[in-house]
Amino acid sequence: MTTTVTFSQAAKEVSLKYKDFIKLLLQFGLIKSLGVIDVCEFKKSGRKNYKTERYEGRFIIDSKATPRKLADGSSIPQQHLDECIILEFIKCKKMYDEKMAEISLPAL
Repeated sequence: MTTTVTFSQAAKEVSLKYKDFIKLLLQFGLIKSLGVIDVCEFKKSGRKNYKTERYEGRFIIDSKATPRKLADGSSIPQQHLDECIILEFIKCKKMYDEKMAEISLPAL
């Protein structure tokens, strides 16, 4: 069985802010953006509308247990990450950091 984590949980695990984590996932090609959609939530205080970005990729898991409502009333699964992405991300980040260190070294 696949263990899933939220994007925020994964970002916290690798000690990054959510937005920085997403930016690097996209840069490393671990996920791909499908665009932004309008969704809504019904809370005690009423209906809350907001935009959310949808992604695709090997590590994206659509959670049918926690669907989001679209503006037209239909629902769409909330997206989580396979926890394996954390190790893959760490490998990519290490290679990225090494490459950036090489680039910043002055030529002899």
